[in-house]
Amino acid sequence: MIELSAPIGAIVRVWFPESEAVMQPGPKFRPALVLDVTEVDGCRKVLVAYGTSQNTERTGRGEFTIRAEKTYSLESDTKFCLMRRLWLPLTKEYFAAGKGQPKPEEVVQKCFTSFRTAAVEASLI
Repeated sequence: MIELSAPIGAIVRVWFPESEAVMQPGPKFRPALVLDVTEVDGCRKVLVAYGTSQNTERTGRGEFTIRAEKTYSLESDTKFCLMRRLWLPLTKEYFAAGKGQPKPEEVVQKCFTSFRTAAVEASLI
């Protein structure tokens, strides 16, 4: 059985849903930032923020970019949008590909200033 992990402040890979209205795994296994973890009725849930490698040279409200060279888990610079976040069940349907889950990478401390600014803009803190 796959032991899934999603530490707060870590980059994980998820099948991020294309639509919040239709909660099912999306078509792309993309990076996401773990913002919170809880347990509801015996099921672990993870609050993740959307990550994209598109248009990383500029950020909007509630967004910040992590440079790929500061991580081992990102292949290219990635922008995280803290305004676009979802609670997902911590299951292999959302957090695993192939035989398992890529190792989560704890990164928030490496980019705390830009993360904190985006978190304030997204009303998370």
